[in-house]
Amino acid sequence: MYSPLINDFVREPDDALVIWRFMRLPSFLSLLQTTKLFFIRLSKVNDPYECEVPDWAFEKLARSRPLTLDDTLTTRIRELFRLFRATQCVCCWHKGPVESAAMWSLYSDNSGLAVRTTVGRLKSALRSCTEAVSIGEVLYEDFADGSLVEMIDNPGNLEWIPYFKRNSFEHEREIRAFVHDKNDSDGISLTVDLSDLVESVFLSPHSEPWVQDVIQTELNDHGLPHVKVVRSSLYQMK
Repeated sequence: MYSPLINDFVREPDDALVIWRFMRLPSFLSLLQTTKLFFIRLSKVNDPYECEVPDWAFEKLARSRPLTLDDTLTTRIRELFRLFRATQCVCCWHKGPVESAAMWSLYSDNSGLAVRTTVGRLKSALRSCTEAVSIGEVLYEDFADGSLVEMIDNPGNLEWIPYFKRNSFEHEREIRAFVHDKNDSDGISLTVDLSDLVESVFLSPHSEPWVQDVIQTELNDHGLPHVKVVRSSLYQMK
């Protein structure tokens, strides 16, 4: 089920915001067959800065305080961030009114596709799952400018931690859904209502004609004949 964020740092996106989930064909077929959306554990993502605090941030925080930041407090903060890294799972979406050339290149292949939906539809699709899922916009910051130090120094509600990334990743324009899970696995799969979730499906601009036939057949077989399948015209001259 959807659980609203309570945090001063993280912005909840509007329900009408268009979001995209770029994926490869096997992942989409798994979504249809299982009706489950996969949330990856933050400790399994490629960016080593996810929920980690570099040494210089603690050094800068210590210099900004009248009293030295002792090793015990530093250790506790590090442990807290690593606990989040181990127990938080995220499902990442790209926000924008149109498809993204960068996302096609990064997260799909010639038979890849993108599920187009809205934040409101994603919330509705999560109604049947028992876990509490929050949704927020990722914050892209230059870690060197002091933003990270400020947030460590004034942590407040720590739900902001999974939504904080370096600005080198700003091209992802990411919306994250996250859920708490203590199991020792790569992530967790949550049941979703596909009729709510999937507004339309866009196929890779490099996809072969057979891909559209396969996707349409699978949608029909799984009770989603109304879902529109569109081959991307990103590189077509109009």
